[in-house]
Amino acid sequence: MVQTYERNEKQLTAKQLYEIQQAELRHERALKRKRREERIARAKRAECELAKHRVSGKYFKNLVQNNLMVKIKTDQYGNVQRG
Repeated sequence: MVQTYERNEKQLTAKQLYEIQQAELRHERALKRKRREERIARAKRAECELAKHRVSGKYFKNLVQNNLMVKIKTDQYGNVQRG
């Protein structure tokens, strides 16, 4: 006995419906895998950017060893003065 299901206004057998459901599941898994890979790639890229801009000069090593804080110079209006 073959059961029929109505989907999109046409008759589908159980086997055809099963194949459609499996294709949908494969597609959803592929999308989930792609999003996961993009998330991991974004995290790796962020780590690379941090490593690239990390400071390791003598001045900063001395600050770390002596447990000191850098004083940020500001003018009378509170604007940061660099240089």
